[in-house]
Amino acid sequence: MPNGSQRIVAIGASAGGLEAFKLLLTNAPLNTGIAFVLIQHLDPNHDSLLTYILQTYTTMPVIEVTDGMSLLLNRVHVIPRNYEMTIKSGLLHLSPRLSSPINRRPIDNFFASLADNSGANATGIILSGTGADGALGLKTIKNSGGNVIVQTPASAKYGDMPKHALSLVPDAKVLGPEQMLNYLVNTLAPQSGLITETAAQPTQHLIDYSQVLLILRNATGHDFSEYKKRTVGRRVERRMRRHGLSDPSIYANFLKNNSVEIQKLLSELLINVTSFFRDAEAFESLVEHALPIILQVKNDHQVIRIWDVGCATGEEAYTIAILLREYMDRTNHEFNIQLYATDLDQESIKTARLGRYSASIRNHVSPDRLAKFFHLENGGFRINKAIRDMVIFAVHNVIKDPPLLKLDLLCCRNVMIYHEAALQNRLIQKFNFALRDGAILFLALTESIGNYAHLFSVLERKFKIYQANKFTELSEFCSRLPLSQTTDRTQTMSSHSKTPSKKRLLVIDQDAQYNNQELQSINEELQSANEELETSQEELQSVNEELTTVNTELQVKIDQLAIVQSDIKNLLDNMNVGTIFLDHNLIIRRFTREAVRCFRLIETDIGRPIEDITSNFIQSNLLGMARQVIDLDEPIEIELSAKSGVWYLVHIQPYKTLEGITNGVILTFTDITKRVIAQEATVVAKTLAEGIIDSILEPLVVLDAQLKVLSASRSFFTFFKVTPEETLGRLIYDLGNKQWDISALRELLETILPLRQNFEGYLVEHQFQDIGLKKMSLNARRIVDSNGNTQLILFAMQEM
Repeated sequence: MPNGSQRIVAIGASAGGLEAFKLLLTNAPLNTGIAFVLIQHLDPNHDSLLTYILQTYTTMPVIEVTDGMSLLLNRVHVIPRNYEMTIKSGLLHLSPRLSSPINRRPIDNFFASLADNSGANATGIILSGTGADGALGLKTIKNSGGNVIVQTPASAKYGDMPKHALSLVPDAKVLGPEQMLNYLVNTLAPQSGLITETAAQPTQHLIDYSQVLLILRNATGHDFSEYKKRTVGRRVERRMRRHGLSDPSIYANFLKNNSVEIQKLLSELLINVTSFFRDAEAFESLVEHALPIILQVKNDHQVIRIWDVGCATGEEAYTIAILLREYMDRTNHEFNIQLYATDLDQESIKTARLGRYSASIRNHVSPDRLAKFFHLENGGFRINKAIRDMVIFAVHNVIKDPPLLKLDLLCCRNVMIYHEAALQNRLIQKFNFALRDGAILFLALTESIGNYAHLFSVLERKFKIYQANKFTELSEFCSRLPLSQTTDRTQTMSSHSKTPSKKRLLVIDQDAQYNNQELQSINEELQSANEELETSQEELQSVNEELTTVNTELQVKIDQLAIVQSDIKNLLDNMNVGTIFLDHNLIIRRFTREAVRCFRLIETDIGRPIEDITSNFIQSNLLGMARQVIDLDEPIEIELSAKSGVWYLVHIQPYKTLEGITNGVILTFTDITKRVIAQEATVVAKTLAEGIIDSILEPLVVLDAQLKVLSASRSFFTFFKVTPEETLGRLIYDLGNKQWDISALRELLETILPLRQNFEGYLVEHQFQDIGLKKMSLNARRIVDSNGNTQLILFAMQEM
């Protein structure tokens, strides 16, 4: 069973994905060392042929998943129809799929669970399909350090799913399906040393990436020189490994004038690992110790200003909004919440604004909160509009951009851990400046205020909750701020001073920032309306995907049926047996070429009643007999003569469906002319032989090899006073009340005759019951076949 260190490749596909997956599997070795899992959109109302079809393209076993099944290496595991699937602790779990097509996101759900299960050892692949299922899940795998691959949109029969995936994970490996297996085997080989966030190379700190970071800063404006060297090194090396490079200077040259790679490296360095209620006890402490301090000095409808720094894809910001909503409901207060959530990554902000997450958030959000603050959408969960409206998301660089001011709560968790100490110190000073006196700073468990304990009071040491002290002179902080961090409306009051040498009191006008937020809020409303329209479109797309999948499977089935049909046609045509298939109304469905000798059929007669077609038989009631077979469900066999003189054995039998229902008849015509002629010749020969036998004056019987009477002359019946009924078919010794059971006769027939062709003049004297004592001369001749085996015995007797 694959565990966290083994290789699991999950493949999401929809319309057109079957062809892509076949290309991926074709020529796959039996021992790839990979456990494949295929999640495809399947119609719940039709049995899927997917497992059967795929097995014809790979030597690896293809199995349909059952609930609780262990993953096996060198296997292809296929999701069954009408189920959702997740993975936990290496076991595959099934649950009934959601009833509404709009809420079904089976690929996203499985990818998210795979990211939780396998982390950096997970690989997600998106193949052809319509809609956007799989894109969010693929990003989750990417954020967990896993490998992500997308089919080249141009090679996909339906490019929607690959395009959506690339829009969220632009640095995913893009390959044609026929290239993927070789890439997987090479990339996921155990010796490749998959690098995780906690497994740095021993010599990592010795490698200089400054040239790479300089090129990145000049191209994007983002400076990572004060980020922790090991973190940066791991992320840069991951990009280098994608291109088969090991020397940072070579990678730096590759990076120059390569805008695509620059954006992919930037995305790699922007670490977006987050979840709802991350470190749940810390958030419980925030509610217990911090929120009362913030809110107790506020009256209803007063503004509460909150800044969530480094919000990533929004889970943390929405967590704070949910906690505030619960606190207000519990205390019967209503405040004007201004919750600003910022991040450097523009793509993450787009995801956060949408507020749509995979079903895997069930692992972090309680059922009560899911029911109250979320609704099902596209197979995942989306934050309710009331909570989304509490948060304003924006792209912001906390290092170089001006901070938000007059804050009641500043949340910056798991951001500073990636920064060197000097940068952490500057951020702590900036946070103190942004907070009101007595406001709250909320850090992660691994972060602290460092050497600036005089700026904060400890409110909760274990969970890093601090309270701002505003006793520090404002000028101390202002002197440390570069001029570039002031807004366009920042001014000095020196122009009003009589002495120019005496002077950033610093005044910062926030009106421009507020106007931008209002515009952003309006844009959110418009985006929400647009998303409602997209919802309907996605529902139609979901249904279309399932229909397309069914159509693909049916096309494969049609191709297979065409082959079977050709096989049957060749079989029937070469059997030299005329065959006509009729439906229950005796309409012609099919006929073989030999059938035209019995009925005057042409190709265009298919679909016509058989009664419209002239038969070549002299006289028959075939139609009546065919109807009788349908009515009674019993076959009929008859011999008929054609006008040409050919004789046929006609067999009329019921046509049965696979369910055993009679749905017509099959007429077969077998040429038996030779047999009829042979039978007629036999009759003639027999008549002739009987005539000859009857004309002989002496008694004569014809025996078979077992000494049973086949025939006897008229003189035999007269002489011995017996009837044909008493004679024919009986053993010679049983005739006339066993009066022929003579020891001398037994010796002749059983001992002497088998050694000789005949015997003549053998004298026998015997007292017969009805005719008295007779003295006779016996003669016998043995008729043999080409092998010398006895066929007949002619046995004659003459009275002396």
